Amino acid sequence: MGPSTFSIFRPGEGILARVPLDSFSADSPIRCYEGHSVGFQVEQIEADTEYAVRIGDIAVDVAAELGEFSAQWKARNHLDSCRGLTRISLWSRPAGERLARSVKRAEVLLAVAPTKLTEEAFSRMFEDMSRLSRDLLLDLLSKSHVSTTEGTHDRRPFVGPRSSHQELRILTQLWRRLAPALREIIDRPETALVRVPARVTFRGTQTLSPREVARLSANGIDPRRRKLLGQYSVWTDAIDESSNTLEHRMIGAFLELIVERAQECKSNALREIAEIEKDRWFRDHRYAKEESLYEARDLPRIARLKEASARASRIALSATSGQAIFPRPASLAHLVVTATPIFRNVRYYRTVYEIMRSY
Repeated sequence: MGPSTFSIFRPGEGILARVPLDSFSADSPIRCYEGHSVGFQVEQIEADTEYAVRIGDIAVDVAAELGEFSAQWKARNHLDSCRGLTRISLWSRPAGERLARSVKRAEVLLAVAPTKLTEEAFSRMFEDMSRLSRDLLLDLLSKSHVSTTEGTHDRRPFVGPRSSHQELRILTQLWRRLAPALREIIDRPETALVRVPARVTFRGTQTLSPREVARLSANGIDPRRRKLLGQYSVWTDAIDESSNTLEHRMIGAFLELIVERAQECKSNALREIAEIEKDRWFRDHRYAKEESLYEARDLPRIARLKEASARASRIALSATSGQAIFPRPASLAHLVVTATPIFRNVRYYRTVYEIMRSY
C-alpha cells in the first residue's frame, strides 16, 4: 500500500496534479480555464477520517464518494467564478467529530483563466462599480470644495482626486489650449524694470551709495574733485529689463506641476502594462482555435496604455521645454495663482491665467 495522496483530475485528460498528504505543491501553478470540469480524489484514505476540499476559502458543496481505499469528488464546474491564482486545498478531521478543528493536509495551486463570457461580465461589473464609486465620490464631494472634473475653484487652487486616465485626458485638453498662448508669451514677453548693480566710469552724474563713497575714500579718491572725473569706475544701480516677473514665476510653477502630473500618468500606465504581462503566462493559452484572453483583451489594452504613456511623455517633454524659458520655482507647496494686472489685461497672459485657475 502506497502513501496517501491528493490529486486533481479532468475527465478525458487524467491527473492534472498529485501531491502526497501533508505536503504542498512546489511546482508551477497548473494552467486551466474557468469552464473546465475538474474533480478531486484522495487515494489511500486514512481510517476514521473525514476529508473536505476547499477552493480558496469555500468548501466544495459536493459530498465525496467513498471507496474502500479512496474518496472522490465527482468532476463538475467547480472553478466557476475563479480567476487568477487559485488555491485548492484538502482538509481533514476525525470522523464524526463535527466540533473538531480541521487541519490542512495538502494544497495545489491552479492558474485559472476566465472564459470570455466571464471576462465580459467582470468588465461590465467593474465599469458599473467604477461609475458607481465615481458618482458616489462626486455626490459626497460636491457639497465640499473639490471637483473631479476640470472647472473653476472659487476658494483656493486645488487639484481634485482623479484617476490617471482622467488626469491625462484633462492634461491633453489643457496643453492643446496652453501651448499657443505660451508661444505668444515667449515671442512677446511682458518684462519689468529692475535695479541691477553695474560698474561704470564715474562722470559725476551717478548717485553713489554710502558704501561706495566709503570705498572710494578708503582708496584715497575724493569723488568731488573734477580733475579725477572719468579716471576711475564705481559701482552704482542701473535700470534693466527682466523677464523674472511674478507672472512668469507662476507660469514656471504651473509647468512644473504639469510635468509632475504627466510623468505620474506615464508611470502608472507602464506599471499597469507590467501587471498585465505578469498574468500573461496563464491568460495566453488557446483552446479550440479561439484567441486567448491575452490576445483578445490584454493586447488591445496594452496598446492603449502604450499610447497613453507616449502622450504623457510628449506633454511632459513640451512642458519641460517651457521650463527652460520661464523661471522654475523652488517649491510647489505654496503655488497660488494671483490675478495681477498683467494677467487681467494682457490677452495671452489672461488665457494662461484662466487655464491655471480652471485646472
